[in-house]
Amino acid sequence: MQPFLRDEIRKQLAEEFVSLKMPGRISDKLLNVPEDIRLVDCHLAAIARNAIRYREQLDTGKEDGILPLDIMKMFLVIDVLIIAAFFKEAGLRGIPDSDLPLTLETIMAYNELVEEGNHTLQ
Repeated sequence: MQPFLRDEIRKQLAEEFVSLKMPGRISDKLLNVPEDIRLVDCHLAAIARNAIRYREQLDTGKEDGILPLDIMKMFLVIDVLIIAAFFKEAGLRGIPDSDLPLTLETIMAYNELVEEGNHTLQ
């Protein structure tokens, strides 16, 4: 099965990730999602949950014992870039956001919890 993201987009993102000091093997795993919208939705929902966790830990300044804060910040940026790229690709293909219900639910639930509106992933 073909990857969801086009080759040029995956290559561009991989280069950006290298500039952020992300290992290539992780980049390959994050960007090579098969062209099945249900798998894409599950993948993006997991990435959104990670981004939310990183954001909350960065906001509090507390490390989780696994990743230092600077690495969390790198992964947060990468996660947001991935989510944006997949949503852009879906839009170009005419796939409505509603076909990514798990991802939307994750992001919207987080946004609802943040009443001030200054810490959103949208």
